[in-house]
Amino acid sequence: MELRPNKLTNIFAGGLLILMFLLAFFSLRGDSASMDELAHIPAGYSYISQRDMRINPEHPPILKDLAGLSVWIGSKITGQLINFPDQAKSWQEDINGQWDFGGNFLYQSGNNADQIIFWARLPMLLVMLLLGFYLFRWTRQLYGNKAALLALFLYALSPTFLAHGRYVTTDVGAAAAFFIATYYLVNWLKHSNKKNLVFAGIAFGLALLTKFSLALLIPYFVILVIVRGFLTINQKGKQKISFRFKNTIKFLFLLLLIGFIGLALIWPLYQCHVADYPVERQQADTQYTLRSFGNRPLADLTVWMTDKPLFRPYGQFLLGLLMVMQRAVGGNTTYFLGEVSAAGWHYYFPIVFLLKAPLAFLILILISILRAAYLVKKPFWQKPYQRFIDWIKKYFTEFALILFLVIYWGSSIYSNLNIGVRHVLPVFPFLYILVSGQISQWVKISRLSFIEGSQPIINALLAFKATIFFTFKTYFKYLLIVILLAWYAFGTIKVY
Repeated sequence: MELRPNKLTNIFAGGLLILMFLLAFFSLRGDSASMDELAHIPAGYSYISQRDMRINPEHPPILKDLAGLSVWIGSKITGQLINFPDQAKSWQEDINGQWDFGGNFLYQSGNNADQIIFWARLPMLLVMLLLGFYLFRWTRQLYGNKAALLALFLYALSPTFLAHGRYVTTDVGAAAAFFIATYYLVNWLKHSNKKNLVFAGIAFGLALLTKFSLALLIPYFVILVIVRGFLTINQKGKQKISFRFKNTIKFLFLLLLIGFIGLALIWPLYQCHVADYPVERQQADTQYTLRSFGNRPLADLTVWMTDKPLFRPYGQFLLGLLMVMQRAVGGNTTYFLGEVSAAGWHYYFPIVFLLKAPLAFLILILISILRAAYLVKKPFWQKPYQRFIDWIKKYFTEFALILFLVIYWGSSIYSNLNIGVRHVLPVFPFLYILVSGQISQWVKISRLSFIEGSQPIINALLAFKATIFFTFKTYFKYLLIVILLAWYAFGTIKVY
């Protein structure tokens, strides 16, 4: 039976995701717990078994829930009971005693630490594969099958995603949440109906439950909605200011509904996590944790919520958000290029990205930038505003992807938290789409358009020369890309 292009593409895509899973799975089995996992895994199990979120409140619970639920299921399958040290001082008395409690839970309570760590990591692999699925899906919708496979290839063999996607941390989950929430928001802006609005709201809510840095979606979404609203024309093709203003207000109101849907998802999940968390303990923990928080009205509001049944879940959510804000201002002591600082360096993440991203991928980025610059036919100073507006209208999705890169890179560069390339993981999927789109268009050139663009063909000899030159030029591009991708894959397999 002859396979259709889409079916064959799906087979190759499935093969890439299986390869990614196998590389991650067989490399995680021999790894001991990372530092963050010492807090995240026991916290996740405590949420599932105790319905109490006193441990590790500075991160939303959904990823830790998946890890904790997997540990619980694993214990049932293997028949090895898990001892929960609920009488330990780190649980009974300490305020967020996550590190002592984590060590006690994994290594001092008679539990099989290796088994717990193994089962906790399995859902993280599924999150990693989910991101790959959406990356492939969105790229195919924009640029077709070949570009989608190229984007998925870059993702599936990314050493950075393979390294961090195996662990119970928030980084790959945050990258997935940023990407998927953006996908549904852009889909709603392009096709504004109730179904897409609801999906965008659910994706936004799940993003907020993944990592608090996802609050960056709020200004990003607002900018996208304003731009989309002002660029929309009415049915008669007119672009009056009054119509643009009314349309923008309408979009902003609908965006507010998306926000309410997202916030509504927070309540039931957090309610499950404070159900057996004593009210007095939650209030005392919150007061102590926020004792030095600078914005006292916001801190007092959070404390006030902790003993109100309707607002307790939101009080716990706000506690984590304020803890992250407090830590971001205080910074994190880091060693970088011969210096030690807690204030951070503006050039930290750009340099780390250049050092950590595979060189073959950096070359692909460079080729993509050069091609995009080459397509700007007129000098950029000729009617730049109108040309930019026309470009956004025609390529709104690409504008949304680039805008995210600008906002996220800007916030990262000016952040005091300089603790590794994993904190800029969200930019990678957006780059994969843009690079794959440019590369797929670069290597795809029509022979007819090539000849039409050349000097008039007046005899067979010139036609033959044009064909030879076209063939050489086209296959040189393919050869270059194949070499870069082979180099990219070889580096990852060699590391494995």
